[in-house]
Amino acid sequence: MEADTTTGTVRRSDVPGATVDAVWRRFHAALEPLRPRLGTVLLQFPPWLAHGEAAIRRIEDTIARRRGPARRGAPGRAGGRADGRLSRFRAATAAR
Repeated sequence: MEADTTTGTVRRSDVPGATVDAVWRRFHAALEPLRPRLGTVLLQFPPWLAHGEAAIRRIEDTIARRRGPARRGAPGRAGGRADGRLSRFRAATAAR
């Protein structure tokens, strides 16, 4: 795992897949006791997530890893991010 030593940033592409899986397991385990009281769980992506196929794959992977009957929410951002790609995201998530 290589971190950006100037900022301390560790990107997902720098982390082994098994580590990403372990983080998701811990995330779900932490939410499990709260499940009876949860409404929508918002997983917000950072503003630096670049538009493009890689971003769509990241969002689709996140949707696939989501568990349980929790409602999905997708907030729009101001500043031009909600262009035609938002429609594509909505279409991809509506089928799930």
